[in-house]
Amino acid sequence: MGCSRHYTEGRFRARAGWPPARLLVVRASTGDALALALPPNIQGSAGARESVPDTVDSATRSRIMARVRSRNTGPEMILRRALHARGLRYKLHDSALPGRPDLVFPRFRAVCFVHGCFWHRHEDCPRATTPVTNREYWERKFAANVRRDREHRRKLLQADWRVGVIWECALRPKGQVDEVSVRVERWLQSREAEFVADRE
Repeated sequence: MGCSRHYTEGRFRARAGWPPARLLVVRASTGDALALALPPNIQGSAGARESVPDTVDSATRSRIMARVRSRNTGPEMILRRALHARGLRYKLHDSALPGRPDLVFPRFRAVCFVHGCFWHRHEDCPRATTPVTNREYWERKFAANVRRDREHRRKLLQADWRVGVIWECALRPKGQVDEVSVRVERWLQSREAEFVADRE
């Protein structure tokens, strides 16, 4: 899933070459993700991208946020298609389980979450930016997301469910989708309690 296909609302603008002189916020055309992009030479102290200012007013930002999906996201749909092509069958968003996992494999007593790197704070990932505007609000929101994810994982493991996490960045290069689906299938057939797929 390349940016040219999914990110249509913003683009980089530069006075002369790279890095850009100004950054515009970008939003997935499918509404599945929201990220603030930065040039690759700007890194945070922990490897994540630095905070960047928002480029729209609060009313516009609220409208954008309202359209961000929590289910059936672009990365999730790509993984679902790849796993289905491998003959794997699953339930979707089972509300009886903690966190409503994106994919549930009852046969293997395993679940998978497809996490967006921005919203779920993928450590050291360039997609895990932090907006400068209302920074305290965003930090509280992100911290709550991380705590919630950790609690869901703990409850699932305690209930003898196996837990897999597939990060959005692992599915972005088209050539990696099949590889990730193979790794998920191998994990399902193993006895390992946990599995994580991220950008290699």
